[in-house]
Amino acid sequence: MSKFIRLTGSLLGLLCFSLSLAACGTDVTGDIKPFDGAKPYSVDQKTQDSFKAVISGIKDAKLTAYTITGAAADIKTYYDNAFRQAGWVTREAEIADIAKQQSNQQGWALAYEKGTSVVSLTLTPGTAAQVNFPNINTADNLLLMISATK
Repeated sequence: MSKFIRLTGSLLGLLCFSLSLAACGTDVTGDIKPFDGAKPYSVDQKTQDSFKAVISGIKDAKLTAYTITGAAADIKTYYDNAFRQAGWVTREAEIADIAKQQSNQQGWALAYEKGTSVVSLTLTPGTAAQVNFPNINTADNLLLMISATK
């Protein structure tokens, strides 16, 4: 399976997970600081338009992206600890297939719920992410977060 299909499938799968739990959305991750050195990444207009088209029935769902240099395992540990310590509950079972796909390309996927908030995260190494995001540095990882409220 091509990297493009895997990344697109992972993003859409996490989006569907988030949207299956969400009725309206907002940035719900305010209690989680980005990983040290994470830099906001501006998602191209085509991807933003695709995201908006898929979530057209969901008010204010948010897609946030970062580039992060570092080991994928360290970044995963940071976010998993940060979300759990802030009282978020993991939703691993709902994203097992997506997590496996991401793992096959040396990335990962996580999902959490807290009260009426839901967030899904997917990390893709730059070499794989570059298929959909051509201006990303291949030495970086791409972290996509989809947040919403139920």
